[in-house]
Amino acid sequence: MSFPRSGFVLTSVMNMGIFALGGFDSSSRLATVECYNVEEREWKHMSDMQMGRSNFGACQINSKIYVFGGFDGIGLIVRNVLCVILLRA
Repeated sequence: MSFPRSGFVLTSVMNMGIFALGGFDSSSRLATVECYNVEEREWKHMSDMQMGRSNFGACQINSKIYVFGGFDGIGLIVRNVLCVILLRA
């Protein structure tokens, strides 16, 4: 990853790489999405999520990554489901 963080989620996507989503950098919740290309051994920044969050769930179904719940950093539990990114084959 480009910088240290905790409370983030990793999900792998076949033929694309490993995605790191959100988390906490010891000062704020992150909306960042990065993809690790295993063959090239490098991280690429993708489009950010709509809001920063940590401690959430995520899964990949077909061509989309879905994010569920989490913590927004201001005392609220996030209850929405968000489609983070449309994946290209």
